[in-house]
Amino acid sequence: MTIHPLLNASRLRSRWSLALPVAATLAATIIATARQASEYAEFAVSSAAHHADRAALVALYGASGGPAWEQKTRWLTDAPLGRWHGVTTDSSGAVIELQLSNNGLAGTLPPELGYLASLIELSLHNNDLAGTLPPELGYLSNLEYLGLSRNELTGTIRPELGSLGKLMYLDLDRNQLTGSIPAELGGLANLRMLRLGNNNLDGPIPPEIGNLANLAHMHLADNLLAENIPPELGNLDNLQHLWLYDNQLTGTIPPELGNLDNLEILSLYHNQLTGSIPVELGGLANLRTLRLGNNNLDGSIPPELGNLAKLEWFNVESNPELEGVLPASLPRLSMLKEFLAGDTALCAPADHSFRGFLAWLNRIPNWSVRLCEH
Repeated sequence: MTIHPLLNASRLRSRWSLALPVAATLAATIIATARQASEYAEFAVSSAAHHADRAALVALYGASGGPAWEQKTRWLTDAPLGRWHGVTTDSSGAVIELQLSNNGLAGTLPPELGYLASLIELSLHNNDLAGTLPPELGYLSNLEYLGLSRNELTGTIRPELGSLGKLMYLDLDRNQLTGSIPAELGGLANLRMLRLGNNNLDGPIPPEIGNLANLAHMHLADNLLAENIPPELGNLDNLQHLWLYDNQLTGTIPPELGNLDNLEILSLYHNQLTGSIPVELGGLANLRTLRLGNNNLDGSIPPELGNLAKLEWFNVESNPELEGVLPASLPRLSMLKEFLAGDTALCAPADHSFRGFLAWLNRIPNWSVRLCEH
């Protein structure tokens, strides 16, 4: 029997009308199942991360004498981690800040700290932490602030810290760290502040430090650093403070330091520097402090230093080989609060310009320089 084409089409439409709701239901079920699986996977990952965070905090509590901490509210309880003293979490509950400075931590830094994958700030200043820096700190890929100053940490600065690509603040000041400064720190492209002073670091300053284009403050003072000041430091366009005093640095002051247009403090005293004071330093228009005392510098004071209109503190004392009459440009330094040139062969002029120099010196609250002989 022949079926009329219109009747055949009608039957097909009827079958499709019955099949479409089934297909739609099946598709909705598949989508819902996939969404549930995704949500479960996210929950599992989040749960595992929170477990790792808790384990890291528990390890820190145990390794650093937690029961004797000054503040330890809710630590080791079932309270959310964000309610533990000094702990901050994000909206998902992941630990992003750990601030336990001045809190009586005594012991060591556990390697489990490297499991705090979301950590942005680790601030443990002014405690009694000892032992070495765990290399696992190099796992903290989101870390921006690492503050461990004023502790009793020993050993070397781990090169793994050079992996912290987001780090902006590194403060290991006032510990008992030894060894050299790792060249890997030169890869910290976002670093704004580097404080490694008051330790027992030795060896040269790595020239790679000159790659830190965003660095504003560098404090390497009071160590045992030796060899030359790398001229690459002249590449640090944003540098404002450079503290290298109380080391064993040798060689000459690099003229490249005159490129640091934003520099406000240049402190190089108590080293073994030789040679003359670079005339290029006279171009540091923002300089407020220039401390070059207690070295082995020679020659005279460049007249170009009279261009440092903002200079307040000027120290060249205890450089026996510095000699000659102070340049006539120095009285232009009207902001000076201190000018120390004792224990040198420098002298203030005793000729017709003497009165002008004497009036200038008498306006400086603290000055020391001999008068030239007639």
